[in-house]
Amino acid sequence: MKTLHWLLTLLSLTLNCVILGVVAYSGLLAREVAGAAAMSLEAIGSQTINYNVRISQTVPVRATVPLNQRIDIPIKQNVPIDSIVQINPTLPVLGPVTLDVPIKTNIPVQLTVPVAFSQTIPINAEVPVSMTVPVQIRIADTDLKPQIDAWVRLLRQFSP
Repeated sequence: MKTLHWLLTLLSLTLNCVILGVVAYSGLLAREVAGAAAMSLEAIGSQTINYNVRISQTVPVRATVPLNQRIDIPIKQNVPIDSIVQINPTLPVLGPVTLDVPIKTNIPVQLTVPVAFSQTIPINAEVPVSMTVPVQIRIADTDLKPQIDAWVRLLRQFSP
């Protein structure tokens, strides 16, 4: 019976040592995992999220555009005249006479004509928009960064 007692005591002591060894090893392993998790979270905190936003939409455009404009139009041209003019002079001996006077000439015209117009142009259109907009979000610039830093500090307390 004494032998059985010693045997059970020895077995209990051995099992307790094994359990203590497993607990100690688990603690060391948990510290390493905590350190690795802290490093991963630090890396996430310095990352940038890249995403392409696809936009495919029709945008209505409704506007009234006032247009007030003044344009100076230069005119430089020769105006040809080829005509016969009748004149009715009274001659001293002959009295009233009708004479045909031919006129054949070029009259130079050189002037600038101002043209002003004021108009309102209505615009009513549907404009299709199809584009991809790249979006980059730095995690360090978001409200998530302080929470990540808090998690890293917590995990660092348990890491070697």
